[in-house]
This record gives sequence, C-alpha cells and structure tokens, in this order.
Amino acid sequence: MRSRSWLFGCCALVAGAMAAEAPTDTIVGQADSADACLVVGSAKQAQWSQTPMMIRESRFYSDRITRVSEVYFSDNHAYGRYLGNSWNTEQMLVPERRFRSPEAAAQAMRIDDCRLVGPAQSDQPAHLYSFSYMPDTDGSRSTGGMVIADKSGLPLEQDIVINKENPDPRLPVKISATFAYGDAVMVPRDAKRAEYERRLHAQQFLLSLQNGHGGLGL
Repeated sequence: MRSRSWLFGCCALVAGAMAAEAPTDTIVGQADSADACLVVGSAKQAQWSQTPMMIRESRFYSDRITRVSEVYFSDNHAYGRYLGNSWNTEQMLVPERRFRSPEAAAQAMRIDDCRLVGPAQSDQPAHLYSFSYMPDTDGSRSTGGMVIADKSGLPLEQDIVINKENPDPRLPVKISATFAYGDAVMVPRDAKRAEYERRLHAQQFLLSLQNGHGGLGL
C-alpha cells in the first residue's frame, strides 16, 4: 500500500494491507500460542474488510500528555484527524487495506507468544488475547492485547504497551484503541466536507495542467 503519512501518523494501528484475496473464515480460539496468533490475525483480517469502520485511538506519553485521534473508513475513503485538528482524507478502497490471510495479518503485526487470557469485560460476549511484539532494534519487546467479539470475530479493543529502558519522550509509552463497525459508525459531516474539498482541489489541479498552467492556478 502506498505511503499515507497523515494516516499512519494519526493512527498507529492502521497497518498496510497486502494484496486482496478472498477473506477466510474466522478461526476459532485455540489454546497454544501459534493458534492464538492466528485468531488475532483472523480478527485483523476480518476487521480490514469491514465498511464502514471507525478507530478511536489514544496515545499516552511519559509526560502525561494524551493525544486522541479518530479514523473512519468507508468503501472508498479514509478520514482521519487528531481531536481539535482539521480532517485529512484519502481515497482508499477496501482491497487496498485488506489482508490476504490471517497469517499475513499476524506477520504484518509482528506478533508472537500469543495467549488466550479468558473472557473480557465488554458489552457483548468477547475474549481477551495477549501477545508480544517481535524485538525492536534495541532488543526491547512491547506487549499488546486485543478483545475479540465471540459472535463476529472482530476486534473491539486493542492495547500496546511500549517497553523501553530509555523511552523517547516524543513517542507514546502506551496506545489504546476502540473499534466500531457498520450501523454504529457515521462519518462526521466535516470529514465528508474535507473529502469534497480534496476532490475539488484535485480536479482544479488537473484542469490547470490541461490548460498549460502547471497546476499553479495561474
């Protein structure tokens, strides 16, 4: 998937999707680590096939500052912002963000040592899975967890705890996110307006090029 710096900067849990293939069935939870990682990967694969979808993410920093972002996905677009800031938008089709398999999703997340913790506290029947991330270049290993709905197999919550001996104060020490899907998601009017303005500017740029003005609006 091509680089979208605003989107990845706004939401750390937005991962690049692999080439599209037919989605697989959700894998039922198993006890051992490999199978548990496939459950998490299956939940992520199912998630990135959903439309509409919303991610609300909180980043916690060592100086006690918290930054909250929200990203919405429709059939054709992504809309994102930090709360209090203006919206950014991007055309993004479902096949661009969909993982080809649970294995590909788990590999992209770089997780291992996955465990089924047990029933989760949620407004619907769900289970909590824990996992570790592959070591960073300094040898540190972050940990994470995901609450997965029993019925849909979709992620409801996800957490990352970033374990560093000497953490960079510019980077979060913890990231928490909640997810919503379908009828529970409504793209804000201001986000849709930002997308309309983006398309309008793109059309004006192309028209300017066609008229030989180099896209400067001269």
